[in-house]
Amino acid sequence: MGIASSIYLKALGIINKYADALYIETIDRNAQQKRYKYVHDHRTIAIGYILERANEYAFRKDEKVVAYLDDHYTAPEGRKEFVQYKATGTFGYKSSRLAHIDELHFEDSRSKIGLQASDLCCYIYQRILCVQNPSPRVKKTQDKMWNAISEIRANGRQRVWP
Repeated sequence: MGIASSIYLKALGIINKYADALYIETIDRNAQQKRYKYVHDHRTIAIGYILERANEYAFRKDEKVVAYLDDHYTAPEGRKEFVQYKATGTFGYKSSRLAHIDELHFEDSRSKIGLQASDLCCYIYQRILCVQNPSPRVKKTQDKMWNAISEIRANGRQRVWP
């Protein structure tokens, strides 16, 4: 555990130094089912929301971007949804046609350093959200890792919806 956490901390420090912002959109499926009569696919919602954040960020920077998502068995569906988002808008009350995202690519994260960085940040976030009553040692390590990316967290947003 000590070696792994030291490697993670070093990687997180590099990510914090070179990335601009960290956006994480998470869906609480249980809360969604309790709150809404018609439950939408959590993957579709999360990807739509994160693409909206990327689009907003690119808009503020006056840039056009290419979005990369981790390749997954749902990639064909995701490509179709992206085309639909561009044509009619994303899900929700702040719908967007993602004008600042030119393309969407699904890639193997082993070939994209940015996806690896995202995976690591999301892993730490997921552990903080989901590991209930961690031992003091585990909590200290998780907090240290989460704090290692404090600058990019402050420049972005991490949210659990609804």
